[in-house]
Amino acid sequence: MFELLKSVNKVGPSKAYPLVTQIGISDLVSAIALEQKEVLTQAQGIGKKMAEQIILSLKDKVQKLEISKNIENTAAIPQSSKEEGIVKDALQALESLGYSEKMVASVVSKHFSENIESSEDLIKLVLKEL
Repeated sequence: MFELLKSVNKVGPSKAYPLVTQIGISDLVSAIALEQKEVLTQAQGIGKKMAEQIILSLKDKVQKLEISKNIENTAAIPQSSKEEGIVKDALQALESLGYSEKMVASVVSKHFSENIESSEDLIKLVLKEL
């Protein structure tokens, strides 16, 4: 997370360090994903504009981290590249339908354990639940 923060324009180690230490990684990831500027501004040296820049620069990256974390934390972790492909295809298709990855990740991982043979089957189950 420290390295991701340093990749943001005008955020160096002196600004990244307080964010990680004062806010914490999980709260930092959540604040960026949910666009909570006020949480980021609690760290020393981070103003409203800098918080907006961090959110703008890292939102997509953080959401992908959140999705992979949610999938990894479930009991139904894809074991093969075929299974990973099914999950990836399903997430992409659902995203193209307007659902955010954050919204559908837990539902996808929940239904993946039901002996899914294709991404289409997984998408159907997820859409029924949503």
